[in-house]
This record gives sequence, structure tokens and C-alpha cells, in this order.
Amino acid sequence: MQGRGGHCQVTDKVGYDGICCSGLKRPVNVCKDVVRQANCIAYNAAMSACEKAGQWPFALELFGEVSSLRVQLDICTCGAAISACEKGERWEKAIFILQRESLMKSSLIGYNAAISACGNKRQWAQSFHLFLEVQDIVPRLSEVTFSAMISALDVGHPSNLWELCLWILHMSGQSMSINLITYNTALTACANAGKWREALQLLSDMAKVRVHFDEVTFDSTLRSCITGNRAAEAREFINLLRTFALATFEPRDRRL
Repeated sequence: MQGRGGHCQVTDKVGYDGICCSGLKRPVNVCKDVVRQANCIAYNAAMSACEKAGQWPFALELFGEVSSLRVQLDICTCGAAISACEKGERWEKAIFILQRESLMKSSLIGYNAAISACGNKRQWAQSFHLFLEVQDIVPRLSEVTFSAMISALDVGHPSNLWELCLWILHMSGQSMSINLITYNTALTACANAGKWREALQLLSDMAKVRVHFDEVTFDSTLRSCITGNRAAEAREFINLLRTFALATFEPRDRRL
């Protein structure tokens, strides 16, 4: 709820007003004084407000406080804490919360945030471990899960990046809606490795699920052909683009 002066005022839903978490020096102190006497709902509201305002240290401080009290934590409390870890790139803390709190072991949202938290700090192997783990726990993963994992790989840049990206996209299946950025990340990985066949197959897969292409899509596909010493295929692809898609398309690589 938006308060005066642009402050985010949160009511704990059980009668406590004025929990404000966007100033964020004095308001957080007020917030802490109130929630010490409140229940888990109040902590959830306060942590969520701090996390959304970008004040992740305060959210984690509140989580540490509520964890020390005889208050029954719920999935919202732990989820807000892991999301705060993601914002603050505290990947070790995110994994600790995920593993310590039994109720989070079936939370896809918690796993998604932890995968992102690890990826943001180039801990792609940790992200990959969590990605494999959550498949045995949650029946159906989301687009966010696959996107977070491929993003973690892109930041970490392992030597077999293109293989891992393609494997993850294959796991998603054509029934899963994968966004353009995720496909482009995989295409770029293929381009850097010169995997032109795989890049053209990805382009075909994108067309089947009706993902709209952009210049990054086309340029990465062309680069994969060039890196893979397939200049003839690259020129043919350019001609097809100019005929059916972009009449004025000009490749960034001046060798074509």
C-alpha cells in the first residue's frame, strides 16, 4: 500500500499499523519495534516490504530475528528471505535457508530464487545442482526455472556452455513457454562454439513455438555458421532473411 511521500506502508493484517519500510533508517527501526510483538504475518509483511524496496539486508535481519523467536515460520517468510538473498547475491545464505527449512524443500519459488542467487555470483555449478535437485521434488518446473538456470550458465560461462544450454532447453520441451532472451542466450553459446547445426535447429524450434525473432537471434545464427566455417550457409541464410523477413537486414560481421 502506498503511503504519503511515496513511502511503502504495510499493515500486518492483525491490527498493527504504520510498518513502513522505505525510508529506510528510522522506518526500519519502527518496523522492528512493532514486529517484535507481532506474529509471523507481521514479519512477512515487513520482510516483503523491505525486499521489494531493495533493502535486502534489513529483510535478512528480520528473518534472523524471527527465526530466533518461538514463531512458526511459513513459506512466505522463508520465500521472502531467499528472495532477499537473490537481490543481495548471498548465494550461500540462500542455499542454507533452502536446506534448513523443511517447508521450502517443495517450493519452486524458493528454488528459483536460490538458482538466481547462485548464478548472480558466477556459482553456476551450485545453480545446476539445485536445478537437478528440484526436478526430483517438483512435478513441473516453470519458465522462470529454466530461464534462471540458463542465465546462471551465461554468467558463469562454463567450457561446455552450449551443451548445457541445449540440454536444459531440451528438458523444457516444446510445451513449456521459453522466452526470447533464453533462446538467444543458447544461440549465442552455439555461435561462440561454432555449432551451426545446433543453432539452425534452435531457430527452427523457435519458429515452431512462435517465439518472435530479433536481430540478436539472426546475428547469433549467422555467427555460428561463420565460426563453424560455413560461410555459404550463412550467405544463403542472409538471402532468406532479406526475402522473407527483413529486406534491409545487414549482418554485423563484415566478412559476409
